[in-house]
Parts: sequence; structure tokens; C-alpha cells
Amino acid sequence: MTRVDRMEQLLDSLRQQLLTRTDARETDGLSSSTAQADIANAQRAETTEDLRKRIARELGPLDLSTTMGRRRARISFIESIIAWDFGNSMVRDPQFSAFVQSIEESMSKDSQTSELLDEMLSAMAKGGSA
Repeated sequence: MTRVDRMEQLLDSLRQQLLTRTDARETDGLSSSTAQADIANAQRAETTEDLRKRIARELGPLDLSTTMGRRRARISFIESIIAWDFGNSMVRDPQFSAFVQSIEESMSKDSQTSELLDEMLSAMAKGGSA
């Protein structure tokens, strides 16, 4: 499995968890057309390469050799992906932080997903592509 395949697998897992949770409740009362416009604007504003670079910069100061550092890296990654993929309406939700932590905890419980994510984030932090 290539690094690109791993990234896609992780993103698919993250999207599925996010969609499952957002189906259960509305995030901030926005209409679906407003939310869709927010998503389109977010993705237009930043390319995937820009996103990778920004995540790598955010990971730079974290110590990924510690449990806390890896957890913070996963949370930062999840927050960045959600904002990029679904727009800022998700980030503005008062429950966003708890939502992200819930996703991180779910992903951490799956040892294969957690290992793949940690490997990818480590490579990104070192300046490699994931």
C-alpha cells in the first residue's frame, strides 16, 4: 500500500465517521445549500498541497515520540481536514472540539487506523509527503 493509498484510506474513514455523526444532528442550523457553498469555498481557497504544507507546519513543534504529542497531532490533523473538507461552518460549532476529540478517540481505538495515521503524520512532520 502506498502512502497515497493510506492517506485516502484514512480520509475515507474520517469522512465516514464525520458523516455518521452529522447525520445524527445538525451542526449549526445552516441550510444545506449554505453548508455546500461553505464546503466549496473552503476547498477552492486551499489546494490539497497547501493543506499538506499547513498541516506539516502545525505538526512541526509537536513531539510525536510521546503519547500526548501524537494525540495532539491527530487532533490537529482532524480539525484541519474537517475545516478543509466541510468548511468553516463546522469549526464554528460550539461542540466542534468535543466532536473532534470523539473522532480522534474512535480512530485511536482501531489499532490499524491509529498506526497508519501516526505513520503518515510522522512523515508529514519530517517534511515527507504522506
